[in-house]
Amino acid sequence: MFPTRLNLLPPDKKKYLQRMIFTEFSKSALESILFFLCIIGIALLGGRWVLQGYFNGLVEGIIAVSSEYAHANQEIKKINHILRGVQQIQDQYFLWTPVLSEFTTKIPDAVILSRLSFDIKTKTAALSGTAATRDDLLDLQRRLESLSFIASASIPLSQLTKKENISFSLTAQMN
Repeated sequence: MFPTRLNLLPPDKKKYLQRMIFTEFSKSALESILFFLCIIGIALLGGRWVLQGYFNGLVEGIIAVSSEYAHANQEIKKINHILRGVQQIQDQYFLWTPVLSEFTTKIPDAVILSRLSFDIKTKTAALSGTAATRDDLLDLQRRLESLSFIASASIPLSQLTKKENISFSLTAQMN
């Protein structure tokens, strides 16, 4: 059986009742939404409180560690500064041992050097000494020019006028 629904209310009261039902429904829906928002807000505030505690603990740990190792960090900075200075010196360093070794093997036995100097800035080598003969002096010049790091070697013509026991001064341009 179907229940009978007999509505004998006038149409204006029906509208009023429908509006009242809609208003009550809206009111309870808004109350439910507000209740859930309050629950979510309380949960977020509790989460913030917990996370703030973790953050404060982490900051205290970082401060403790950084103050504990501050001296070590300063030492590391000093050592790094020293190492940069050493690296700059190393970059300017020129390895003389192979150059001098090759240079001395090219000097003839009849030539005695009294002075030998290298100037890296002007890329010159200056030699002075005594040669037994003119041929020994010219042989020294040829041998020096055969070196890979010597571009040219020049002997003043005034020094080639003597035949024996020649005091010479030779200048060589380096590559």
